Amino acid sequence: MSHPGRITFESLPQQIKTKFQDRTGAIGRIVFIFPNFEMTQGDRFLRFVEEIREVRCSDCTAPFYASGESTVHYEIVKMLFREGRTIVGFTLLAVLVAMLINFRSVRSTLIAFSPLAVGLVATLGWMALTGTPFNIINLAAIPIILGTADDYSIHFFERYQNLGEGVPQEAYAQVFRPILGSALTTLIGFGSLSLADIGGVRSFGFVCVIGITLCAVTTLLWFPALLAFIKKHV
Repeated sequence: MSHPGRITFESLPQQIKTKFQDRTGAIGRIVFIFPNFEMTQGDRFLRFVEEIREVRCSDCTAPFYASGESTVHYEIVKMLFREGRTIVGFTLLAVLVAMLINFRSVRSTLIAFSPLAVGLVATLGWMALTGTPFNIINLAAIPIILGTADDYSIHFFERYQNLGEGVPQEAYAQVFRPILGSALTTLIGFGSLSLADIGGVRSFGFVCVIGITLCAVTTLLWFPALLAFIKKHV
C-alpha cells in the first residue's frame, strides 16, 4: 500500500464512474461543486445555490444547470418561507379578529394584544442575540406561540374589565396563579420536545418554550404596568 499503482478512470469502480457520465455515457460533462462552509448556515447556503443553479458562458450553446440535494432543499426552503409568511400573517389576523369579536372594541383588542406583540418581539430579539437560526422549523413556532400565549392577556384584561377597569391589582391577584399554572403546563409539553435527539425538533421546542415564557412574563409583569399607565394618563 506504500507503493500504489497509478489510478486511472478505467480502473475506478463503476459506481464512481457513473457519477461523471451523462445519459449518453459521455464523460467530463458533469462537475461536482462543494461549498467551503457548513450547509446549516442558511444565508450562505441560499446564496451558494443561487450562484451555481444556472451557469452561462460565452462559448456555450446553452446554460448549465445545477442539480442535487442542495438545489432541491433550496426550492423547499424558498417555498416554505413564502407560505410561512402567509401562515403567520393569517394566524395574526385570525387572532386579532377573534379578540375583536370577544371585546367588541378596537381599543380593547389592541390593549389585550399588546403583551403578545411585546412577547413575540422579545422572542425574535432573543433568537437574534443567541444566534438561533430562523429556519423553516422555527418559523412554524410563531403560529404556535400566537395561538397559545394569547389566552394569558385575554383572561387578564377580561377580568380587569369585569372589575370596572379601576383595580388592576385585584385583577392581577385573581389571574396570576391561573396564568402561571397554564403557562407551566404548556411549557412542560413543549419543553419535552427540547429533549429530542433530532436537532430540528429540539430547536422548535426550545423556541416555543422561550416564546411562551416571554409572553407569560410580559403579561404578568409588563401588562399590569401598562394598565396602570392607561388608567392614570388616558
